[in-house]
Amino acid sequence: MIDRRTTNSLLSKVFAKPNLRAISNIGVGSIGGFMLALACWALGGTLCHHDDSISWAESLTRLKIDVFLLAPYHLQQLLRALPDDFVPHPDLTLCIGGGSLSKPWRPTLASASVEISW
Repeated sequence: MIDRRTTNSLLSKVFAKPNLRAISNIGVGSIGGFMLALACWALGGTLCHHDDSISWAESLTRLKIDVFLLAPYHLQQLLRALPDDFVPHPDLTLCIGGGSLSKPWRPTLASASVEISW
């Protein structure tokens, strides 16, 4: 199963970035976090770590993150906490896993200027 998931990651356009910089709020102790780490490293990317002493918006900006793996609940928290002037990395892709996104949030994400991989 890990071989198949790694192969899928290598073929996915989500990770096809020249200087891949990924982060997750899902730990590597879970399959999602572990597979993100494997995919990132298999493609020569950098797996970054969030410092809890700063905001997620600051981490995303400072670390120039272009792939962010998170659960729908955490995405909702992130969107509520983002400052009004937040500008994401132009190639930011959100990878959402671990549950379904509530219907009220779907229009918000549809209007966002980021690519979303479900």
